[in-house]
Amino acid sequence: MKWGQHESLFSLWTTARDNRAYWLVLAFALIVHILLAGFLPAAEDELYYWSWSKNPSLSYFDHPPMIAWWIFIATRLFGDSLLAVRLPGVFLHLFLFLWMMQASKNRIILYFLLLTPLSIFGAVFMTPDIPLIFFWVLYLIWVIRLEELFSEKERPRLRTWAEGGLILGLGLLSKYTMALAPMVLGIFLVSTRSIKKWGVGFLGHLLLALVLFTPVIWFNIQHNYEPLLFQWNHTRIPVSPNFIFTYLAGQIALLGALPFLLTPWIAINFRELLSGYQTRVLTFFFLIPLVFFLFKSSHSYLEMNWGLVTYLSFWPLASHFYAQSRGPARKLGFIGFAFTVPLLISLVLTIHLFSPIQFIKPHQDRLAKMSAYSSLFKAISANAILPKDIPIYTPTYQWTSYFQFFGFRNTRQLKNVGRASHFTLFPNDPCLNSQIIWFRIKNEPLPQDLSCFSKLRSLIELPLILRENQLAVWELVELSKL
Repeated sequence: MKWGQHESLFSLWTTARDNRAYWLVLAFALIVHILLAGFLPAAEDELYYWSWSKNPSLSYFDHPPMIAWWIFIATRLFGDSLLAVRLPGVFLHLFLFLWMMQASKNRIILYFLLLTPLSIFGAVFMTPDIPLIFFWVLYLIWVIRLEELFSEKERPRLRTWAEGGLILGLGLLSKYTMALAPMVLGIFLVSTRSIKKWGVGFLGHLLLALVLFTPVIWFNIQHNYEPLLFQWNHTRIPVSPNFIFTYLAGQIALLGALPFLLTPWIAINFRELLSGYQTRVLTFFFLIPLVFFLFKSSHSYLEMNWGLVTYLSFWPLASHFYAQSRGPARKLGFIGFAFTVPLLISLVLTIHLFSPIQFIKPHQDRLAKMSAYSSLFKAISANAILPKDIPIYTPTYQWTSYFQFFGFRNTRQLKNVGRASHFTLFPNDPCLNSQIIWFRIKNEPLPQDLSCFSKLRSLIELPLILRENQLAVWELVELSKL
């Protein structure tokens, strides 16, 4: 029997009802994620994306606009709160594990995956990876359907190709990483089918996706391609070849070593995996992105989340390994060993969440920093001395986002101090004002761009307390002209 052809990826809800234990686990995970989404303090970039949703645009400096659209809809439906901002990620996690349940031959590996840091905490924080993963999975489902039609000697209709173009276009509006998906599909089709059977449809679906991507193109034209160039340069930061080991360590910490331990098994069983249309697609959509990101990490800097789409195809493939292997205790032990690192990290982070672990130094404690930043801005928001009609300038996009989220919408980022952002794309010369408020570390010299102001008056001093340690003292100063 050919692998993967006896199941359908499109009977998601009916099949899920037959697995009560898995449903109960997912329901519990959903409750935990909702609680965490309401409990964990805001991450800087989450508030940055929230600020985008308050300023509609064709695209944004760092990413395409989909995340801003999702946050806009979520906050309109559920209220303008951090919990509402995070709900799309929480529900995506549920969707993802339901799809993987349907695509897998068993659920054992998925239970382990649910306990990784990426699953427990990654689903809570709202980032552009959330809509990217959603549309990547939809594209994967569409490619499997496409391959099923080819396997049944049917020629895909125009409507089928249009569906793929729509999904691809929406994925490109989520994150530029989506551009890798049609490249994988092109390699897959060239390797398995005559170009006469798919060439026109493939080009048509690319054209439709490009049309949907037009707002991002036009936005970049308006800004002299500065956003795209920023992302392009960000992906080309040179690193030593040893960085590949740092990248691998990061991936293992997030989701375990299983994808790398089973790659030889996939290579050995490559022909068998190609015998079923589902496993054929899953194999290509795992191996090609894996090779791409590993090769890139050997010479260019990669953030640990950039390659996450690689593993979406892997977990259903891994279930075939588990189903084929003999000796329940032995294969369960092997799976457990592969997940040892992320499970330990999840345990440490969970304990640390409720009782800070001392060997994690305060300056390394990101959770404590997020909590300290939120406390600092709650104190600012509660201070009646600070006038809200005077523009506030900050040195970074993170601080600007915090101020805006806590009610100071007239906050701007000063150019030429922190890194460029969506805030710095537009004119905001502070010297056009007779009076501004500047946010700085206490007694830090004023930037050159603020030299037009001659009078300085300190308004508020704000100690940044992190686990009972004072890291710094920030202050808000009023700057004015004579």
